[in-house]
Amino acid sequence: MKNKILAILFALMVFSLPFTNADVKYNDAPIINGVGGPINLNVGEQGTWRVNAYDIHGSYLYYNVDWGEHIAYAQSGTNQQLSQEATFTHEYSNPGTYTITIKVTNSFGISAQTTINVNVGNITQISSDLAITNIEIIGNPVVGKETNFEVTIQNLGDGIANGYSLQFFYGEDAGNGIGTSGIIQPGQVVKHVTSYVYVNPGEYTFKAEVNTNNDNNPENNVMKKTFYVKKLQLNQAPVITSISGPTNLNVGEQGTWKINAYDPDGNYLYYHVDWGEKINYPLASNSQKNEKLKQEATFTNSYNNLGVYTITITVIDEQGLNAQSSINVNVEDVIGEFGGQVKCIFDGSKENQKCYTSDGRFSCSGIQSCVTEVHGKQNEKLTWESTCGGYAYTVVNGQNQYAEFKCSSTSPDPNPDPNPNPDQDIKIKMLKSLFKQLQSVISEIIKLLDNW
Repeated sequence: MKNKILAILFALMVFSLPFTNADVKYNDAPIINGVGGPINLNVGEQGTWRVNAYDIHGSYLYYNVDWGEHIAYAQSGTNQQLSQEATFTHEYSNPGTYTITIKVTNSFGISAQTTINVNVGNITQISSDLAITNIEIIGNPVVGKETNFEVTIQNLGDGIANGYSLQFFYGEDAGNGIGTSGIIQPGQVVKHVTSYVYVNPGEYTFKAEVNTNNDNNPENNVMKKTFYVKKLQLNQAPVITSISGPTNLNVGEQGTWKINAYDPDGNYLYYHVDWGEKINYPLASNSQKNEKLKQEATFTNSYNNLGVYTITITVIDEQGLNAQSSINVNVEDVIGEFGGQVKCIFDGSKENQKCYTSDGRFSCSGIQSCVTEVHGKQNEKLTWESTCGGYAYTVVNGQNQYAEFKCSSTSPDPNPDPNPNPDQDIKIKMLKSLFKQLQSVISEIIKLLDNW
């Protein structure tokens, strides 16, 4: 019995001892997620390859690289249960196709491997490529004057152009020249300006040629441009093509005038304005020289007095030659008049009634309604009265309006006057209307006194 108890206790002690990962043997190989790097290299060019791998049990990983030329490179790393990235660099001394084999081994000695091929070629020569990309002739070639040429060079290669020469051919035997030399970086643009004076008119071809020691594409080193050299002409006066602006103004009203002109010789133009009231206004144009380029100048002015004024505009070139043009403007003291119609309505009246403005300027008469023409300053207020009493108001604004009066209906007179006088009747009715209004006012005053 004692021996059985001791055996049980011993078994419990054995099974209670802790276990570690080292006590377990796994058969799972590492997993390689991928390998990346160059597949083409030059001889002597260094390449970099990366491999991603991990072990599902979190084991240490060891790397072995066979570069395909029987040189192995080993590297170890650890990162439990996470992807591990290993980086390797190498360069080849000989051209050919190589198979790189990367082997990944875990701590249990189980391995996985992958391969990648790389093609190693000959060394590529890095060189410049100077090209003439544009030739621009500045100005207009004229006999006896300098003709300027702007030549644009660009390095289209991937190497530095360390020293170059630029040669110009102007189309005459004596017209050859060499530009300055220097360094041009890849992609850099350089411009050279050269000039030449032609003594004879005619057609010429300008040629530019650039040369450097390490240019890999000489076909774009030359460019030509054909042009014509004109005869020298005497200076010509400016030409005024148009002048525009108001010909009628009110006193104090500002006017704007525009003038278009150009110089046949491409000179700058200057302007001088005489407003016809002995006040001069000079203006220097900032337009660029350009043959027959139209230039527009704008001027403003207002007049303080009535009259007809002659505006004279003088256009002058750099040589002092000028051209003139003029325009007349009539300055008046004009007050705008507005018109329209007013229709008077005699509501409730069956008799002939008259409506009139308080100042007596406008009136009309009729049964039930009448119409009259009105005019005056803009927004002028008119006060209207009628023979049946009341007031109405209109405004002069060019619109037709109404003046309405509330009239009471009356019966015809059984004993009409055999010799009626319409004007006298109107005056009597006006007096009656005023008397009624006066009675109404007195009645209101009495009421106020009583309450007070």
